[in-house]
Amino acid sequence: MTLRISSADGALQHDLVIASCGYESRSSSLLGRRQLSGRRVAIGYGEREVLSFHANRRSFAEAEFEFYAVSDAEFSGFLEKLLESFKEIACPSVLLDISCFTRIRLAQIVEALHKRGDYLLEVYYSLAEFSPPPENEPQNEFLCPVTGFFSGWTGEADRTVGLVCGLGYEQLKALGIMEYIDPFETWLFFPESTIKRYDAAVSSANSLILRDIPTSNVIRYPVMNGEVLMRQLLALIGAVRENFRCILMPLGPKVFAFASLLVGAVFRDVSVWRASSGRFAEPFEKRASTEYTVFQVSWTSRSDANY
Repeated sequence: MTLRISSADGALQHDLVIASCGYESRSSSLLGRRQLSGRRVAIGYGEREVLSFHANRRSFAEAEFEFYAVSDAEFSGFLEKLLESFKEIACPSVLLDISCFTRIRLAQIVEALHKRGDYLLEVYYSLAEFSPPPENEPQNEFLCPVTGFFSGWTGEADRTVGLVCGLGYEQLKALGIMEYIDPFETWLFFPESTIKRYDAAVSSANSLILRDIPTSNVIRYPVMNGEVLMRQLLALIGAVRENFRCILMPLGPKVFAFASLLVGAVFRDVSVWRASSGRFAEPFEKRASTEYTVFQVSWTSRSDANY
């Protein structure tokens, strides 16, 4: 099985559309931006139904989405049953809005699709308007592989650690994680946004490590071009894992997190981690900007894959 990536042309007909119905107003930004077809499913969390949640649910209902409130403990089983309903289709086409799913749910989605076999996935990501991070960032409750599937258990445990870390705009978060993991060598993925205030905030929050890491180990990627990001990440991880026990820490924009999980599904010896505040995190409104990106991913048994 091989991963193939390409740009999206907007003409794809979908068998299934999956979106998160959360408390951020951008949860429903997909509506009106992409042509929707097939079965449409909006998934809530069964908790924290605050801020824009009820407005989002109404919008999804008007767009003929089925709504399900699913807890984290039930989410994997829900996905399994959902994908099982398309078992008669050899290679189902799925439109997935990754904007407001948590990293652990994105990991479960990638794992479920991986187990399903051949699929064609159109990935939609809405960039939020700029808003500064909370002044008091809560402590991490989880700092570990995102799920057992992404633990990288097939890797060689006696190798030195190479860390590939995304950068976000949370103050000193990447630095704290680097000090905890203590890698032999580090590569950083710096997000370049169409909203330049994000770039300045990322630079400020990570000024200490950007000063110490060689510029050759800082990879700048376009947040709004998932195809380019995927190619950059696949190329680097493919090289790093040859000499290191590779840990991939997907801080920063959700599109980088999702790309990291796809790469972890390709390279089974790579460990994909998460740093999450869990129950300490407070609901935080994020409004959709006018910017969004779409790219296509297929998991195929064909041998002529094109990275």
